[in-house]
Amino acid sequence: MAVPYYPLITETPNLGLSLVGMDEVIAQDMVLIDDAFGAQKLPFQTTTSPILASGNNIVSPAEAGKKKIIQSFVHNPTVGSISVFSESSPDGGVTWFKTNAVQAVAPNATVTISQSYNPYGSDMTYGINATAPGLNLTSGIQVVPDTFSLTSKFITSWVVGNNTLLTVPDGQVFFLNNNGFNYFNSSGSTTSIAVHFVPPGGSPSLTNRVFFSASVLTDAIAFFAGFATLPAGYKIIVVSNSAGKQFAGMSGSFFNDDGTFI
Repeated sequence: MAVPYYPLITETPNLGLSLVGMDEVIAQDMVLIDDAFGAQKLPFQTTTSPILASGNNIVSPAEAGKKKIIQSFVHNPTVGSISVFSESSPDGGVTWFKTNAVQAVAPNATVTISQSYNPYGSDMTYGINATAPGLNLTSGIQVVPDTFSLTSKFITSWVVGNNTLLTVPDGQVFFLNNNGFNYFNSSGSTTSIAVHFVPPGGSPSLTNRVFFSASVLTDAIAFFAGFATLPAGYKIIVVSNSAGKQFAGMSGSFFNDDGTFI
């Protein structure tokens, strides 16, 4: 079988694999590898806004079938300090959840926006809230398919007691990355929360608790950073003493239980 573009071209077009000195069979294998993996493009978007408005600003709306890995920074060209924070909306910008602490941007300063988790899934709109107009925004947005193994899970609707953040499906393993778990309390009163890694058939208990905060003030964040690998059937459950407005988010990746990518 003839190998496309070889021997006239001795480097594959996507991954740049060298074909120099190879016989035709090996060169064909390199071409197949290049086609299979090198052609998987990860498109990027860049969003800039000359001036952020005061209040809620939609930076990247939710899009069906897509996840977005987002990083943003703002510059303050005004003469006064402006405060900002990241926020998320599960309903296209109708209801906003504060996801990180307020950051003050002094005149002439540039600040990277703190975020609780990445990526933003097809069910989540990403925004930035500013206390006054005038900030210049730049965001780098990497768009990947919704099937991409890197994922984020969140809770926006709460009950007093057990709230399930994630259940690991059969045949899969979940890897919690170093962003860990992030919680923001917007309930208007102090809350108490605990995070449990619950094995199949179990329930939250002191023996499977991995995080506890007895007193999270309103408009405050609680988090822990660390890696964890959870096998099929495990649940991440957040226990709260409040059904008020709260946000919990975390990032990680799903793998097949043999270690291969999904």
